[in-house]
Amino acid sequence: MSYEPYSGGTMVPYEAQPQYTQPQMPYAAPARGTNGLAIASLVCSLIGFHLIGVILGHIALGQIKTSGEEGHGLAMAGLIIGYISMALVVLVLIVYVVFVLILGVAIFGASTAVASY
Repeated sequence: MSYEPYSGGTMVPYEAQPQYTQPQMPYAAPARGTNGLAIASLVCSLIGFHLIGVILGHIALGQIKTSGEEGHGLAMAGLIIGYISMALVVLVLIVYVVFVLILGVAIFGASTAVASY
């Protein structure tokens, strides 16, 4: 109790002090994980399973778009590496087949032409 001199000499009780509380932080949104298919797409594209990497990359992009998961960059990297790797494999196969055909014509074509004289 305190004495207030200008209130006619009566005792006025202290007012209750407001309780200080820490401001409460709202609950954080659950962490969105990285899409597993995006990781698998990148890994498959890197280790040589190019077609599987491309397929998984497309599926992962669809899932990421609907679910909001992380991993868009991983899926894109898997797609890009997969497509480039597949194109290089096809190019190497074409060059190999052309080389074998040219070599075959050079070896067997020449012997056939000589034998016909």
